[in-house]
Amino acid sequence: MSTAPHAKMLLFLEDDRDLQTLVCAFLREKGYQVTPARSAAEARAVLQAQRVDAAIVDGLLPGMTGADFIRELRQSQPGLPVLFASAFWKDLKSHELLTRQLGVARVVHKPYRPEELTVWLEQLFT
Repeated sequence: MSTAPHAKMLLFLEDDRDLQTLVCAFLREKGYQVTPARSAAEARAVLQAQRVDAAIVDGLLPGMTGADFIRELRQSQPGLPVLFASAFWKDLKSHELLTRQLGVARVVHKPYRPEELTVWLEQLFT
């Protein structure tokens, strides 16, 4: 049984302001609730203030890597579904390693099209 996307709250952790604006607007248009964060500190504040159903995390953040943020996230929210988006992890072996080590639902290679995110999110929530 599929859950309607409008019922899902997403954290979108991306330091590229233009990409963040574009993807957040697109996901909202598709019915998702999206809270953006541009740094790990902002993402932590979001996670303390509200419930999220999934997170999309950039691979390279100001002051830390996305992988380090996800490791930290696993301490407080081990079951939270995460899509890990990076331009640096291109080969399949790296994807499998990251998926296994970080417990992410999917490694997404940048650049990606916003339409691809909706497909991956639908798969995540079904």
